[in-house]
Amino acid sequence: MKKLSVLVLAALVLALGIFVPAAAEEAAPGLKITVLVDNNALIGKMLLSEPALSMILQDGDKTILFDTGYSDAALKNAHALGFDLTEVDAIALSHGHFDHTVGLFYLMKEMRDRKIDKKIDLICHPDTFLPKDNQGGFFGNVLNEPTLGEYFNITMTKEPYQLTDHLTWLGEIERNYDIEEYVPFTTVFKDGEWVDDYLIEDTAIAYTNDEGVAVITGCSHAGICNITDYAKKVTKQEKVLDVIGGFHLLNPSEERMQGTIDYFLDLGVESIAPCHCVDLPSRMTLNESIPVREVGTGTVIELP
Repeated sequence: MKKLSVLVLAALVLALGIFVPAAAEEAAPGLKITVLVDNNALIGKMLLSEPALSMILQDGDKTILFDTGYSDAALKNAHALGFDLTEVDAIALSHGHFDHTVGLFYLMKEMRDRKIDKKIDLICHPDTFLPKDNQGGFFGNVLNEPTLGEYFNITMTKEPYQLTDHLTWLGEIERNYDIEEYVPFTTVFKDGEWVDDYLIEDTAIAYTNDEGVAVITGCSHAGICNITDYAKKVTKQEKVLDVIGGFHLLNPSEERMQGTIDYFLDLGVESIAPCHCVDLPSRMTLNESIPVREVGTGTVIELP
């Protein structure tokens, strides 16, 4: 009878779409990364994908949403995976492009529809929500700061920001590698005029443990080598354990591709996990020197 009751309860859960937030489960040591949105979905996961990025980072009993994609895909995938995005401890943004930020609109709608009156901490660079344009086409966020302020406690800073005991949002990245010189392809409305957008807000998150630092990136417009070096500097860690996320290697020059490979080889990382803004030829070229792990919507990566 007891076994039958459990089966009936399980059937009701599936039928009614009831879910238990993953954050409510017993906290495990280390970091658990769940990719909510990527350009591609893993076979068998039955999740939505779009050319965008969003991740859930679980560090002990703290849950951080890193980027939000550009539709309600992150929200729907989170629901399917047992996460309630209205319950995250904080949201951290990598930069202001639409494919990393517009998902905030759908989260706000969810909070309004469910009459959730608490505010979620939102961490970003001061330039994140400035208007952006790509040859006459919108390329930034659809939301302004006053509207966001109705739903989020916004912290805008250029400096590193401690999200949890082990997770650090890196702030404005120092750019020192010539091979990663940024060429603007959009403009930004700043100080009353449209100017070339060097995406100085582009940043990432560093995870540290007793062994070293892992780098979790959004798009790496600042350069994956620059970001990784800065993560080492901020965290005072020399050993790089992993590099996960967008590397922004889209038809890169031979110099940049080889320089990136040499950089990773010098780091001594055992494998890397590029996704989102890394084209297939670049992944294949990277894999010739450093093992590349598959990443897609639904990927779960656990670090000790």
